[in-house]
Amino acid sequence: MMDYLGKRHLGTASFFALLIAFIFYLLVKSIDKQTRFLNLLFTYPTEHYFGGICILLSWGVIYLVLGSVHFRSSNYLLLSLLSIVISFFSLFFSIMLISFQVKERQHQESLQLYQINEEYYHHLEEFKHDYKSLLFSLKITLQENKKETLEFLEILEDHSAAIFEKPQIQQLTNIVSPAVRGVFLKFLEKAESEKIPIQVVIPVEVKTIPIDLVVFIRCLSIFISNAFDHRVADQSPITINLLEEKEGLRFSIANKANPTNLTLSEMVKRGKTSKKNGGLGLYSAKKMLDVYENAELKIEFSKQNHYFFVEMYLASRKSKSAY
Repeated sequence: MMDYLGKRHLGTASFFALLIAFIFYLLVKSIDKQTRFLNLLFTYPTEHYFGGICILLSWGVIYLVLGSVHFRSSNYLLLSLLSIVISFFSLFFSIMLISFQVKERQHQESLQLYQINEEYYHHLEEFKHDYKSLLFSLKITLQENKKETLEFLEILEDHSAAIFEKPQIQQLTNIVSPAVRGVFLKFLEKAESEKIPIQVVIPVEVKTIPIDLVVFIRCLSIFISNAFDHRVADQSPITINLLEEKEGLRFSIANKANPTNLTLSEMVKRGKTSKKNGGLGLYSAKKMLDVYENAELKIEFSKQNHYFFVEMYLASRKSKSAY
């Protein structure tokens, strides 16, 4: 820019250069606000080395080509504009590539969690199916041999503890934070007292909360309360998953809900909080999470099977812990 306008127009050239840089910054910031691609870029850095090298090489080639052309020629301005266009396309390509890679990884992680849940509950159903047979065997053994009955009872107790204690209350021991554990315990007790079917899966220890603990607890309470208040009064369970991954913490909750004419964007607006229309507290939760660059909130509602799904993903940060 300075070479093209000359030294006499140094101030004008500097102004235009700063203006272009500022516009580019606003554009990147606007795109990042919608896609959070910068957060994704630094969350998965090892996966983007090749793409970054290709973009740097393309810029290097453009620089060499511009250096071989006299800045007073018409081709110089044309090549400068071409380099800007290529830069924008490189940025767009990077965003698309990063988004695709992250969605693919999230899909694999969700599939893995689904397989864990499916295997666990399949094992639970098998044990429940055989439980009557075990009780009948215990009755016969009791009638014949008391010593053998005691041994059989010990075996049965171990199996029962492993199967029936782990699914709900016992899994809460995987949560290091007492405050977060208390939130889950509160809603499990509510589900038991109100006969609400619920499935809680916390397969591994949860040590770190990547955002402010108070905000995390408020969001948890909003999402779980929303599922309790707007569920369909049948035997469809509320399913809750909490999983600490290598890159962050993932919370999801799904429940069958009554049909609604509201769109997802309307559900997270202020005022859409009545039990009749749904969306209790979703506006507040979204507003709190929008403050954090490492937080992502996904809300889905299937009009085919009337399932409401909320997922909160928090990328890891070194400064926040569960204590």
